[in-house]
Amino acid sequence: MTVSEQCPHGHIIRSSNDRLSTGYCRECQRQQNRRYRQKQRAAMDLVKALEAEGLIWDDQVPISQIVASLVSSRIAESSSNRL
Repeated sequence: MTVSEQCPHGHIIRSSNDRLSTGYCRECQRQQNRRYRQKQRAAMDLVKALEAEGLIWDDQVPISQIVASLVSSRIAESSSNRL
């Protein structure tokens, strides 16, 4: 391996220690894991905020249906305030 070898995202690959057993770049995996954890934290913050407002989660109802209901009630609320 040469010092100038890089992954497709530009991370320098100095040795086999810079790659996972799958061949994937370790730094790329770290960045991907970091983004995933940030999204998970944001989702939990959203859930906690909605629960604080009194929303009760029902595992039988798809999240997309809950969001659509919240959006439509918010639109109805804002349009009635304009009158």
